[in-house]
Amino acid sequence: MVELVDTQVSGICARKGVGVRIPPFALYILSFVLMSSMSLGCGKKSEEDKYTSSSMHEKAAERVNEISEGALDVLEQHAAKQDEAIAALRKYSSENLEEMLGLRRYFRIVRERVSAADIAPLDEKMKKDREPLNVRAETLLKTFDDHMAVRRVLQLIY
Repeated sequence: MVELVDTQVSGICARKGVGVRIPPFALYILSFVLMSSMSLGCGKKSEEDKYTSSSMHEKAAERVNEISEGALDVLEQHAAKQDEAIAALRKYSSENLEEMLGLRRYFRIVRERVSAADIAPLDEKMKKDREPLNVRAETLLKTFDDHMAVRRVLQLIY
């Protein structure tokens, strides 16, 4: 077993601390790495890029549609069984609510930062992609006696 002792008191302490020498080429490598990471931004998109990039808009819109399709799948699995459908939708909603709120927040910020002219094509595409989902939702809602009660729960996630 090793015992730690106070080296100052025992008298075996050096006057100067231990120095470390770094070879000159290591400083060049380090400075190159630091400069590269600053100029490239470490491969991360800037906050502004996230909200102005059309590819980010499309990915977010696709994800909204995927979550909405999942909600419609839940309705389809419980067609005409209103209480089961509402309970299953509430469960699905709670599992996906944070992501949906994040996506809604994302699109709200996009609308604040991007001009109406630039956002118009995205809106048109989202509307077009959403049409079949809306038709499917209306068809499924008709299978329930109190379709308004089911619609209210569906609107939490859809």
